[in-house]
Amino acid sequence: MTDAKPEPETKRREHEKVREAKSKQSGEEKALRHRHALGRAARTRGG
Repeated sequence: MTDAKPEPETKRREHEKVREAKSKQSGEEKALRHRHALGRAARTRGG
């Protein structure tokens, strides 16, 4: 039995799929957070 470890290619593909789903899910969240952080930084600087 040599199929104890999944092939690196399939593993990579699965990982990419998961990452894509995660990025799609948290894409808007990240954008909102980034905008908020920028606004806060500008306000703190007085700018």
